[in-house]
Amino acid sequence: MNINNAYWQVAETKEDFEELKLNASKMTLDEIALHYGISKSKMYHVLRCYDLRAKAKERPKKIKEEKLTKKDHELTRWASYTNKGKIRYVYYNMLKRCYDSTRREYHCYGGRGIKVCDDWKSDCCIFYKWARENGYKEGLQLDRIDNNGNYCPENCRWVTAKENSNNRRNTRKITYKGKVKSLSKWADELNIPYSILADRIYKYKWNIERAMTEPYIAK
Repeated sequence: MNINNAYWQVAETKEDFEELKLNASKMTLDEIALHYGISKSKMYHVLRCYDLRAKAKERPKKIKEEKLTKKDHELTRWASYTNKGKIRYVYYNMLKRCYDSTRREYHCYGGRGIKVCDDWKSDCCIFYKWARENGYKEGLQLDRIDNNGNYCPENCRWVTAKENSNNRRNTRKITYKGKVKSLSKWADELNIPYSILADRIYKYKWNIERAMTEPYIAK
């Protein structure tokens, strides 16, 4: 069918033309072409000839992303460049620990019901702001004060790797002279290398009294 025949097929009479106008106001180009049994390209030319236009397909409105404020941009830049983005790594690692069941350490966090507070989870800038205002600096780690509590401002702090290790659930505590401390803290207090003290207790099976009081002579 050539284009001229297409014109006659869809608008041979005045009534046909009125019907075409009505259809064009209600149908999309695909629908109106299918209705008249001609190709979409030919239907397009027919409508153009009669100065008509098929109903445009309704497209879902694109949801505009909420624009970041100037302060948010500043925080994201700070997070990107601080220690080469380490603070961003801390943030996303925190989320993955709590919500990514494929992570090896998930059972220690999300698997135990540990969550990230709604403010931090929904907006990284709020976490970055808290980090900057609460002492984050190179070499420090994010630590939960209560190991059974969630990640939130009230339960988090920045500590050294050693302090973080002392606060872990699986850190072994040693009772000596009525005081309970981690092995690393006893090693610091007694001025004995951690590895030496650990070997005395766990490798050589010394009793606590001997392990703590035996003088250490550096070789």
